[in-house]
Amino acid sequence: MEYGLGWKPREKDPNDWTPAMLKAMIAAGAAHPIVWETAVRLNQGSTNHCGGYSLATLCASSSSWATSDYTITNALGERVYYKAKEIDGNPKGEDGTDLRSIAKAGKALGLLDYYAFGTYEDGEEWTQNRGPCIYGLPWYEGMFNPDAEGLVKISGAMKGGHAICRTMDEQLPYDSGWVNTWGADWGDDGRCFMERQTLYQLVDMWGEVLLAVKAAVPPVAVAPSWLDALKNLRKRFFGG
Repeated sequence: MEYGLGWKPREKDPNDWTPAMLKAMIAAGAAHPIVWETAVRLNQGSTNHCGGYSLATLCASSSSWATSDYTITNALGERVYYKAKEIDGNPKGEDGTDLRSIAKAGKALGLLDYYAFGTYEDGEEWTQNRGPCIYGLPWYEGMFNPDAEGLVKISGAMKGGHAICRTMDEQLPYDSGWVNTWGADWGDDGRCFMERQTLYQLVDMWGEVLLAVKAAVPPVAVAPSWLDALKNLRKRFFGG
């Protein structure tokens, strides 16, 4: 079977929120991350829609992330992807997209409220203490076929970029666990595992980490005091 990829590195933007801003909201009770694991196994097939499907997988980790209009199926992955392509200015494009457009699409569809991009260290801290997140990673030929224990390793030629949801952080048997979007027949029930050194190498190449939260109350209902607090956070980190 042919497995699709589709993630593209985003262009850096100084206006992006930082992980520290999301953590401050969580600590103050203004937002919450999501829980650890999901039973959903989506399947993008050979399409380049991994960004949309990985966000749908993230949403499936907690029913509170899904609005009453959504059922967490492949259809949601498609909807997120094509919304992202509208944001890209290429509504019917099949060439994949970056995680900023995916995050914007998720926000426009009411699936998330705030997001930030982080480093390898941010991803480690987040999954150890808060919940799942999405990675955009270079994907190598050998990574299409996890071993008998579900472990993926770098080998062969690089085939492109892939967005994938990291759902857990463990010390054993491996450092991180992931739910992929190639169906339940892939890997270990649709999951795979990755050693920390492998993940560090992939992120260090040109990978990235997307962190997202839902507001504790809808953003439109945030009290004025919280609006002031958010403005202060932006001023603190962006100086304006």
